[in-house]
Amino acid sequence: MKFIALFYLLMSVPSVHAAMDEIPLQVTDDGHFSLKAAVNGKEGKFILDTGSTGSVVGMSKIEYFGIKIASSGINGVTAGDEKEGTTQTFPVSIQSMVIGSYELTLRNIFANSISQLGSDIDGIIGHDAIVELHALVDINEGRLLVPENESDTKEFFSGADSKYTAIPLLQTEIGFTLIKAKLEQHDVVLLVDSGAQQTVLDRSVLSGNFGFKLDNHPKAKSVGENGAETPMKVLMNKTIKIGSAEVNDDFLVTELGALRQAVGSKYGTVIGIVGNKELASINSIIDVANSTLYMRDK
Repeated sequence: MKFIALFYLLMSVPSVHAAMDEIPLQVTDDGHFSLKAAVNGKEGKFILDTGSTGSVVGMSKIEYFGIKIASSGINGVTAGDEKEGTTQTFPVSIQSMVIGSYELTLRNIFANSISQLGSDIDGIIGHDAIVELHALVDINEGRLLVPENESDTKEFFSGADSKYTAIPLLQTEIGFTLIKAKLEQHDVVLLVDSGAQQTVLDRSVLSGNFGFKLDNHPKAKSVGENGAETPMKVLMNKTIKIGSAEVNDDFLVTELGALRQAVGSKYGTVIGIVGNKELASINSIIDVANSTLYMRDK
């Protein structure tokens, strides 16, 4: 699970003839979506992450990609409180980025430590690249859909047998993609994060603001930038409602104060992230470029 800021499963598809190029996504052993991309002509394996405001290459991979980092860095955001949830991040320039058959105009990305994602992961494809492609992230089918024209996205969801509900997303100035939801009776805001295996909520808000009882999780731990592991809590048997869809489950809990600080309070109380497990359960397709989450009606 990785967030970057500048300071840092089966679903039917509408039977329409919109021109969509399909880029298959692979699922890593720990449940992330990955895809192949090339930076500066060198191919690598990247995590697809709508929760990352910018695309990233791992610090250990910069020589492979032929990248030089700046002498001074900025603070990135990861799991943890306001003090511990930061990671040193360096702006970098690239000559090219290619995803599938598409060469992007993106030239400014970031480098930081992504070792917790696994030694075979070379970087992250973030919000900036997804928006340039106008790509749809199809969580259930595990694929990236790239429209030939912007009108193809509208056509894709407007077929006669289309049964999708459109939920508006909120975009912050630095590129976080948020959605309004309810946790039990509380109005809340969640980060929409295809780079997270499942939903993770903020300990301070749940226990301090809402007064929820949290239990110790028997196994789950969050992993910091330096590899340090922190035991996680769990919020038992609660319901999150997004649009008309309800997800009743036990939700992982850790400190996410750095994320809350980076997002701010403009859009409401940010309580954490909604990840792939729950996004799949509500049959969702994420359209970051048009700030919309589509849910297939059951």
